[in-house]
Amino acid sequence: GETKDSNINGEGERVRSASHSPNTATAMSITGSMPVAYQRIMGFVLALVSGAIMGTQLIPFLWWKKDNPTSHPWAYVVAHTSGVFTMSTMIYLIYSTYAKLKSAKVPHSGIRPAFMSGVVWCLAFTCNLTSLS
Repeated sequence: GETKDSNINGEGERVRSASHSPNTATAMSITGSMPVAYQRIMGFVLALVSGAIMGTQLIPFLWWKKDNPTSHPWAYVVAHTSGVFTMSTMIYLIYSTYAKLKSAKVPHSGIRPAFMSGVVWCLAFTCNLTSLS
């Protein structure tokens, strides 16, 4: 007998199954019900938007450097990264409060990896600004 792969849809495309999620009852996914082709297109568009946003983060530094040519670039790094940290923390607190009011479970397992990726981003941002000055 031939076994049918439950992760292949009628068009032969691989789809993600919710049954493989460890928290199937509480997992929320925006793209979970979309076909794989739409998920890839959405991922591509979001990557372009993210790249455009990340590319513009250096513009304020260049303006600041023009006005403060003798200042060390780390003065800008502290202001920029503390602003990102503060805003990210506020967004998470608002999200947690809203979820608590709606009696939804807040997944705390993503805090530590997000914090560590922020540290890596901060180091890379510091190196980038140091190389530009």
